[in-house]
Amino acid sequence: MIDAQERQALLFLAGVEGIGTVKLRSLLDWREQTSISLCEVVDCPTLSPVLQRLPKVLEKITHFKEVFSPESYERWLEDEEIATVCCFEPEYPLLLRETSKPPVILYLRGDVSVLQQNKPIAVVGTRQATGYGARATRAIVSELVAHGSTIVSGFMYGIDALAHEAAIQGGGKTVAVLGFGFGTMYPPDHQAIFERWVKLPGVLFVSQFRPNTIAKPGNFPARNHVVAGLSLATLVIEAASESGTMITVSAALEEGRTVCAVPGPFDNPYSEGTKLLINQGATLVRSGSEVLSEISAISGVMTASSALVPQIQLSAAQQQIFDTIKSGVSAVDELLAQVSLSAMALNRELTELELLGVIRRTQVGWELL
Repeated sequence: MIDAQERQALLFLAGVEGIGTVKLRSLLDWREQTSISLCEVVDCPTLSPVLQRLPKVLEKITHFKEVFSPESYERWLEDEEIATVCCFEPEYPLLLRETSKPPVILYLRGDVSVLQQNKPIAVVGTRQATGYGARATRAIVSELVAHGSTIVSGFMYGIDALAHEAAIQGGGKTVAVLGFGFGTMYPPDHQAIFERWVKLPGVLFVSQFRPNTIAKPGNFPARNHVVAGLSLATLVIEAASESGTMITVSAALEEGRTVCAVPGPFDNPYSEGTKLLINQGATLVRSGSEVLSEISAISGVMTASSALVPQIQLSAAQQQIFDTIKSGVSAVDELLAQVSLSAMALNRELTELELLGVIRRTQVGWELL
């Protein structure tokens, strides 16, 4: 049980440089096994075996306590208009909670109601968007938001910014996932855009990083995991064959989420990545409706949090997966060896079966509900 004081202590510890998601998760797991509270850990950090062996972190906790108490740090976050949601709270996004690496805390600015919206779809791609990529992004995103989808992306140059902008211009909702903490900005010239968009209804900025965490290369793969984890499907508009976009794709596949890709001109180097994905089993799409059709079989495009699952007729591929899991096979690599599907196709079918309420994810693979 995490009460208000324990939550304050958790936020306080998360505010200390050197205590990230992995250490926070370890602290929470350790707390469950002992009678020692996080409040007591704040008072005496060496009580925690997680922190005992980290002298630099212990020193930073001491310095942080000279500036804040747990109560004053929570007030400071509120004064900075930074909301927070923790992984054990009902407001935490269900799709992200179900991933293998959910951040313990999400920091939020903007319209927090967007976090609970229907049909979140990640739209990602190159930072060097071509005219073709820009047109495709605007057309597809406009159609998606017209059908009630929330657009998730990474607030960078290129396809990210175009996707957010198209969602806003279409009167839709969008989630911008940051690779740094509030109070800093990367790229710096996005500060003016942030200040304008954060005031708009339907726009939410999300970060897993404590405030004032600067952008570092290592932050962005973690950011990409959140982009994919928040989304039912990931749509790649344009990407080179070796691109950071592929990290988001890999994260989506790891979590059994659908991956779609837009075909591009044969002479465009930023079509090479989407061509590769399509060849590997990603769904080729040319419109928003085709993206939605990929998740429409999921109980009539059900919301991620819906508990109402109608009776359905499984496809041949889904029935094969169902029967294989029923026989006792659960790990993805074992399923892949026994079903006649590519890795991408298997992940797509697993996502549909999960959202239909037929199967659920476990620590070791999948099981029937």
